Amino acid sequence: MLVNCKAATHCLTNAECGTDECCFKHDGPFLVSKRKRASSDLLGPAIHSSTGVCEKFKLEGEYCSWLDTANGHCGCQAGLQCRFVEDPNAHFEPFVVSKRGGVPGSIQCAQPLTTTAMP
Repeated sequence: MLVNCKAATHCLTNAECGTDECCFKHDGPFLVSKRKRASSDLLGPAIHSSTGVCEKFKLEGEYCSWLDTANGHCGCQAGLQCRFVEDPNAHFEPFVVSKRGGVPGSIQCAQPLTTTAMP
């Protein structure tokens, strides 16, 4: 089994990265959920750096999160937005009550929803 591995490109600005990348450089505390806070508190100052690394923008269908973007990670590729997308294969029954009561799907990079103007 062969694994293709590429060393991270260090950067200070987005201009130093490829056109499909941004410079992930985080200064300050990370925004995390309460669940992840305990593990991140252990890292302390080791996670802060004056330089960043080039990171690929997320492609259509890939998982995305506003927390990642708020922490400096690349968001979705140009022309896409991070939004909820219903699972087209799920059989949704409106009167079935689930733990969260939500529609099956996921948060991912997707084409923006189009809106039509009201006459």
